[in-house]
Amino acid sequence: MPKYVLAISTIIFLLPIIVTNASNAQENKKLIAVLEEQCGDEPGGECVKIAIRLFKRDLTTMSKTLARACEVDNAFACANYGVVVGNGVGSRKDQARANGLYEKACTLGYPQGCYLRGLSYGYGLGGPTDPVSAVRFHQQACDGGYGGGCNSLGFHYSEGSGVGRSRARSIEFYERACDLNYAIGCYNLGSVFENGTGVDIDIEKAAFLYEKACSGDDAAACNNLNVVRQKNGLQDSETSLEGFRNACEAGHDLSCTNVAISLIRGRGKPRHPNEAINYLKRSCARKEPSACFQLGVMHHKGEIVSHDLFQAHLHYQRSCDYGHNDACNSLGVMFLKGEGVTRNIKAGLQALDTACDGDLYNACYNAGMVYFKGLGAEKDTQKARRLFERACSGKMQHACSQLEKTTN
Repeated sequence: MPKYVLAISTIIFLLPIIVTNASNAQENKKLIAVLEEQCGDEPGGECVKIAIRLFKRDLTTMSKTLARACEVDNAFACANYGVVVGNGVGSRKDQARANGLYEKACTLGYPQGCYLRGLSYGYGLGGPTDPVSAVRFHQQACDGGYGGGCNSLGFHYSEGSGVGRSRARSIEFYERACDLNYAIGCYNLGSVFENGTGVDIDIEKAAFLYEKACSGDDAAACNNLNVVRQKNGLQDSETSLEGFRNACEAGHDLSCTNVAISLIRGRGKPRHPNEAINYLKRSCARKEPSACFQLGVMHHKGEIVSHDLFQAHLHYQRSCDYGHNDACNSLGVMFLKGEGVTRNIKAGLQALDTACDGDLYNACYNAGMVYFKGLGAEKDTQKARRLFERACSGKMQHACSQLEKTTN
């Protein structure tokens, strides 16, 4: 799944943010005095400078400062004031008003304003979701030279949202975003070449693009860069482990899980299971599904940690809730068998259905067997056949064999 956007919850000041240690009332009075003297003048530049000085110190005055600059058509201020209003920072939260401010910034020629308005339409913030309008504003942002708009267009063409689905157009816009040094665009383009989505697989090109995104502080790209290089023998395990650590410290939780896996398997250094467990617990606590799943597997098998079916069930449940299909499958099987939990056929089938809907064909097969044999549920050959068909479509040979039995 390509990455669409970053959160709108951060103020997007593009000028240097000047934050000093002085935060006393006397300093603020000086800033406010300058504000009163100069903020009504065109083009609002002094207001913006003062707002930046007030950032993290006096949010209410900062909000008013940006408002004054926007009143005199400072497009940069209008976009940032929209973020402030949309998030209720130093002012009453009002998404509809924020959208109007984004549109004003866009009309004044500020491409980030167009981008933000496109996000609002895309996510349905302050009004109904409107992918067609989202595409229109992202196109303006991209044409204005902002890579975020180009990346969003790549996403829309990839998903067929608001436009006809087109892999070629999607790749075109990811390329434009990356050329504009928008890190997420490079990440998405790297994913295209790693997975061969509409192009031939090109691991070296994927690694190059992930590296470019990583240098733009995209921690997910740093993780993928190390995975691709290690998997394809382009770097040694010790270098990969260090790369995972760096991405983990930058806040990418899957990288923390990969640190743990490397430590468990002795990649890059001798096996260090206790340190690995700490990384997994840290990632799971931050809702990283693979970490919770790994902890579930370890408790289920009694590897490194104690054999504890209750803890296995607990971690599978968490991981499944966070979207990990393998965990949902394991959870379903535990419910069906009554492992670590009271036997519950209904809950087991629900978990298997979730995994099957996520194209985990083994889960489709498992659910099919429940209905085929009537294992705690009413025997239903028709349901079993549909599930075996789906699993067989994923080239599971034993599912194809079972499918033949339902048709004889």
